[in-house]
Amino acid sequence: MRNFDFSDMGPDNQVLFFKRAYKLRSDFWLDRLDCSVSFHRQKVEGATFEDAMGFFGNWALSSMILRAKHLGRSELPYYEVGFRDMGREVDHFLYILVDVAENGDELVECFLQLGGKRCS
Repeated sequence: MRNFDFSDMGPDNQVLFFKRAYKLRSDFWLDRLDCSVSFHRQKVEGATFEDAMGFFGNWALSSMILRAKHLGRSELPYYEVGFRDMGREVDHFLYILVDVAENGDELVECFLQLGGKRCS
């Protein structure tokens, strides 16, 4: 697994990066976590990318992780890009999956150009 550092990338550049990742995606979804109902995240059915980005704000923690496989989703390596919004009573999680072989180089290049760093 390889992680990437968003700490020097401002919020505007993070939004630009998420938009680019969305264009390169193989899959995406939005989850919500309402601990007053359940301690498990629930998929938000029918959510659009624009809906998800409405939750991006000051309390969002962004991430990009290189995964070999995850939860049976793929046998091929992919990047998991997204954020967790924790500024409300209900947390939201955006997941964008980008296939490494098809679009990985372009995704990483965009990330680095917008101020992100590799950390491991």
